[in-house]
Amino acid sequence: FNRRFAEGIGKLAENTLGDRRKKIERLTERMPKATGLAGVNHPYRGIWVLWATESSRAGG
Repeated sequence: FNRRFAEGIGKLAENTLGDRRKKIERLTERMPKATGLAGVNHPYRGIWVLWATESSRAGG
């Protein structure tokens, strides 16, 4: 019983890591689309620059 229990826990842990990796991959694939819909142009180390501020600086 102990060996089967340990194997089951190991498989569960592996699946959890794989699921988390898949979720992160899906999120990173969707981020460019989401930032485009929100009007965000460039991320700079945690600071998001909006298109509106860039266009006003350009004289527009």
